[in-house]
Amino acid sequence: MDDVTGWIKLSRKILQEQWYLGEKFTKAMCWIDLLLLAEWRKERTFFIRGIEVVVGRGQVAMPLTDISKRWNLAVNTVRARLREMIKDGRVSVKADNVVTRITILNWEKYQGLEMLVDNVSVETPPANVAQSVVPPAQVIEPETEPLIEDVIVEELQAPDIPVLPPAKPKKPEVDCDFVLRLYHDRCPSLPKVLKLSDKRKMKIRVRFEEMKFDYETLQQVFDKAEASSFMRGDNNRGWRADFDWIFNNSTNWLKILEGKYDDRKPITTIRPTNGSIENPGIAPIGGGGYTPTTASQRQKLSVLTTLAKIESEQGGYIPTSVGSKE
Repeated sequence: MDDVTGWIKLSRKILQEQWYLGEKFTKAMCWIDLLLLAEWRKERTFFIRGIEVVVGRGQVAMPLTDISKRWNLAVNTVRARLREMIKDGRVSVKADNVVTRITILNWEKYQGLEMLVDNVSVETPPANVAQSVVPPAQVIEPETEPLIEDVIVEELQAPDIPVLPPAKPKKPEVDCDFVLRLYHDRCPSLPKVLKLSDKRKMKIRVRFEEMKFDYETLQQVFDKAEASSFMRGDNNRGWRADFDWIFNNSTNWLKILEGKYDDRKPITTIRPTNGSIENPGIAPIGGGGYTPTTASQRQKLSVLTTLAKIESEQGGYIPTSVGSKE
């Protein structure tokens, strides 16, 4: 005798037992639960959030989150279980903004000879009556179901759960205190900054992001500003650049980097015969003890050398994100 033939009856009253929903559902329990929940009448209508939902025979219509709570499984696990049932041809699944509609394929075959025509059932003879007395004409053959290949199985969707965009990469931290110390070290001839206000910190972060968080670019901007006699105040207006001007907008630091304020003629020193040093092309420089070093020489200094100098002179520290370019 084949042990896998025949049918058993399972009362839907089992759904009311307290222990039925007491544990996580196995794959087998998920399938049995769908069979128990499937609509056995021709059609049923109910409302969710004021929206009419019509369920046909052999269908289960529930929000995916409700199924997840019922089976005591994560939503992704529920999706995986349903995909397995779709793959082996047991169900088709379609989701909308209200419910996930699960259709039991070959539902009538699962139900044997009962409920084949709307709500009309076929009476089963009493147990003490031989089966042979039932006239063959009374046996109603199950309706022919379409082949599984002919059924359009839609991939499970979850419109009620928003798809989040990919997280943006986290921006590097900007050490505003270090930027200020680098400015004071590389631009001794420009005005000092006494306090880093919140507005100044915001400007630093924005400008440094424009520089692609490159400390070498920042140092080059400071070096070229210090090497420019115009920016140090050697102009007919007596104007001097300062920290706020460099970081004020997205063009000032770029014009410095592009060389707009570079000296047109190299700075030269003339040593007269009387032994005194003259520099006819440069006005006296105050406020920082400027050392007449050419811009090209200063730009060749690596950032690590600069940071080491600050470390030794001011007792500071080197940000972990700083390094020389290869």
